[in-house]
Amino acid sequence: MLTWIFAISLPAAAPPTIADAYNEACADAQAKRWDDAIRRFEDAAVTAEPPVSAMARYNLGWCRFQKGEEAWREAEAMPEGEAKGGQAGEGLQKKVQALARAADEFSAARSFFEKVEPREDDARRNIEASKAAARAVLDRIAAIQDKEREREEAEALKKPPELLDAIRERERLHRALARGLADLAQEERRSGARRLRKSEAENRALAEKLADALAAFPGSSDPKEPPKEEVDLRHEAAKIVREAAAAQREVEVTLSDLDAKAAVAAAGKAIEKLREARARFPFDPAALVAQLIPIQEAVLGATESIAKQEKTAEEKKAGQETPEEKREEKPEGKTESKAAGSRIIETLKDKVLAPIAKALEPKDSERGGALAEEEHEVVWGSSILEMIDPAQAAAQAAAQAQAPAAPGAPPQAPDEAALAKAKQLFEEVHAHAVEARAESAKARDALAAGDLAGSIDPQRKALAALRKIEELLPKPPKSPVERLKELLVRQEAAKDALGALDGLDPDTRAKARGAIAESQTADGREAGEIAGAIEEMAQAQPPAKEAAKLVRDAEGEIHASSESVRKDDPKAAGDAVDRGIDAIRKALDILSGKQPEQGPRPEEKKDRDGGKKKESPAEKKQGAYALSPRDARLMRQKMDQERKEKEAQIRMAPSDVTVDKDW
Repeated sequence: MLTWIFAISLPAAAPPTIADAYNEACADAQAKRWDDAIRRFEDAAVTAEPPVSAMARYNLGWCRFQKGEEAWREAEAMPEGEAKGGQAGEGLQKKVQALARAADEFSAARSFFEKVEPREDDARRNIEASKAAARAVLDRIAAIQDKEREREEAEALKKPPELLDAIRERERLHRALARGLADLAQEERRSGARRLRKSEAENRALAEKLADALAAFPGSSDPKEPPKEEVDLRHEAAKIVREAAAAQREVEVTLSDLDAKAAVAAAGKAIEKLREARARFPFDPAALVAQLIPIQEAVLGATESIAKQEKTAEEKKAGQETPEEKREEKPEGKTESKAAGSRIIETLKDKVLAPIAKALEPKDSERGGALAEEEHEVVWGSSILEMIDPAQAAAQAAAQAQAPAAPGAPPQAPDEAALAKAKQLFEEVHAHAVEARAESAKARDALAAGDLAGSIDPQRKALAALRKIEELLPKPPKSPVERLKELLVRQEAAKDALGALDGLDPDTRAKARGAIAESQTADGREAGEIAGAIEEMAQAQPPAKEAAKLVRDAEGEIHASSESVRKDDPKAAGDAVDRGIDAIRKALDILSGKQPEQGPRPEEKKDRDGGKKKESPAEKKQGAYALSPRDARLMRQKMDQERKEKEAQIRMAPSDVTVDKDW
């Protein structure tokens, strides 16, 4: 049971402004105008003297608790919707976000109750009630996320090649972070190893599930018996993936022992096994090249940056710095390559691994050994491309290009001219693949030997060869909707990265800001191109005209976020990204045949009915401690440790809470 102390009115002896504000706040609270009440109680808490300031803090906690109750009830009333195309339903996402807001309100209520001095029994009881309510909401969020994770994993298990690529990419990130742990202080190393071990355990569990699914192929739900060759290959892959999982478990053990060097070696074993398993499945040459080019760009950019820094340091030591070199210095945020910054962004997107990235210096993940490991990914991918048989690939391409034969008609003979042209194309692809593999192998060996400068030229040649392959291979154009969905994913990732900038050391923060700004500028251009493509669709699909306007709005917001982050204003950048994300989602709704939400949101309607809306200081501050779903999970784990026995006894749901009102 939650209690409050609105019972009294301040005596006439009190300053009129404080008395009026306090009593108006009480009236607002009785009328359930929570935002107005919170604003006035905050003013009283700051300006009034004890005991009025303590009463105001107490009532602030009570109002925030009631807001949490309302948010909780509204969240539970929201339909979850159906997942489509492997993506969570929009209704489910909104439900989790609403629950996170409720948890935020309960946490704020608890903090206000804890600030009440002297703390009476009512305040103590309300602290426990707030903790219990927050815990119940966080449990609900965790249950929804667990269910959604299971659904996502089930979808991913249907596509073993893509899932193998994702697991391997995650393992490569873990290896890079494990390498950097060795240089940390003992306490930071212990904390980083604990987080990294948790992420590794999740990746290993996914690999084990994939191994089980491959071993069980074909399942009873398969409509027809697959070829024996395919069955055998999947069963072989299952054995190899289990070996990879065993190596991942070794990574966990070595991280428990704080043996970073052994963890790096074990992660390397897991990556090699995952590559071996991936080779049991067909490759799309164009998709493989699209994966390799960014990796080679990243390694080359980092190598050039480090080599230049080393050269500059040597010349400064020898007193040989020239004015020309001074002019070549890059502005703040661009002293490193954009590729190096992209690795930071990738890590900051993960709430578990982000603290490790904040502890590591940029150089820790960019030394020769780490770069050699990344370059080996290019060597491996290029060797896969090299194994493509030009004649066989040409025959397949020519067959796919032919129009389907009419029913009952004899199969058409391949077009000899088209076949010859396709064969010539794939012979060129093969030649460039041979060059890419040879040059990337040279670069890898040079990096492993610590010869960064000597690796640069082979890296450039390997990158040029891969780009030539990309130009040669036919690429089906992506639809505007596909491009818009990819843009949405990148903007959501940018939002996470912006939120993780706080706490970074100045050099790393500057580099991350530069990388995010550059990425947002590129995404702004992409949004403009997508809007143009949708505008062309509007002639045949009139609703697309409105979608195009929304994408144009998103284009402006994305560019605005780029400017804000360059000015080191991540809050403004994040707000712009939020507006852009909202516009993109509405555009996707229109393009998919759904109507975007119309009219005011429930909160706006409530404000309109209850009186003129006024922004409270609490609303302004809320963004500083608003919970994302992942933050909510972490907070739940923290509260597990703090929970008292009493908490279990007073755990409540929204309908269980009653309020003692004695005014």
